[in-house]
Amino acid sequence: VHKHDRPDSILWVDILLRLFGQEFKLRIPIPIEGEKNSIDDAMEDLDEFVKRKKYPVEIPMLVITEAGYAKRREYRDFPTKFMMTQFPVRRLKEE
Repeated sequence: VHKHDRPDSILWVDILLRLFGQEFKLRIPIPIEGEKNSIDDAMEDLDEFVKRKKYPVEIPMLVITEAGYAKRREYRDFPTKFMMTQFPVRRLKEE
């Protein structure tokens, strides 16, 4: 978890897949924002999070060839839909 940023915190979800004798990692940053009033107040933080591109999603891509093994990293703009959920702070104390 990263703290004191925009948004307030980032929760990283790491998923390790094993396919065809290889390991593939999926890494997703989940933004966490604390606001006093409403979900609307978090929009500026979300825009800043997206604009800075500081915490990229890591998605594996499998390339099947006859040539053997290779690895490569590429950065691309990728459409993303954020499914924002607002809930009261008192729920944090319930679990």
